[in-house]
Amino acid sequence: MFISKLYLNLRSRQVQKELREPYEMHRTLAKAFSDDPLAGPERVLFRVEPELGKIVTVLVQSLQCPDWTRLTKEGYFYHSSNNAVMVKEFSADFANNSLFYFRLRANPTKRDKNSGKRIAIYGEDALQNWLNRKACQAGFEILRVEIIKEREYTSHISSEGQLHTGKHASCLFQGILRVTEQQAFNKAVEQGLGSAKGFGFGLLSLAVYTGE
Repeated sequence: MFISKLYLNLRSRQVQKELREPYEMHRTLAKAFSDDPLAGPERVLFRVEPELGKIVTVLVQSLQCPDWTRLTKEGYFYHSSNNAVMVKEFSADFANNSLFYFRLRANPTKRDKNSGKRIAIYGEDALQNWLNRKACQAGFEILRVEIIKEREYTSHISSEGQLHTGKHASCLFQGILRVTEQQAFNKAVEQGLGSAKGFGFGLLSLAVYTGE
């Protein structure tokens, strides 16, 4: 697997548009894997990190090695693509009882009993419960977590001449986790957690826990 760190130019109109419409950023990032934006790899996860001045940092996780020179729009990267891109290969193979710092931007939802539709989760206790359920399913436990509620926004996707609208309530989780079931955890890192992955959700970022 591969993790890329991209530095995008916040002054770029394209970048500004994609920050408002994350699915458009997903379409742009897919071009690093194919000339056809609809023929990208099976699974590409990405997350926009907090803004820093004129730079936007985007993390991209992929099964295939990307070719970021395919993104040739002038002014999209901060400075040139040579110093605005870093790519690292890694193995999604983590041992039981390993401790990691983690960061996850997610779109926590639940199914409404009346309508059967997926609706956003808002309360902090409910968000904590959602994360604990996902952790149990994905082979890890939460040792410490900070929950940061972010904005709710409406996304638009044009498909076959029709405009589809969806709402997402963004929440950032960060803290410390422990691996409890290696196989399930490896799969979760590869596939991401939660829904709306094409909108910048689900990427579980890890760094080795070094203690206090």
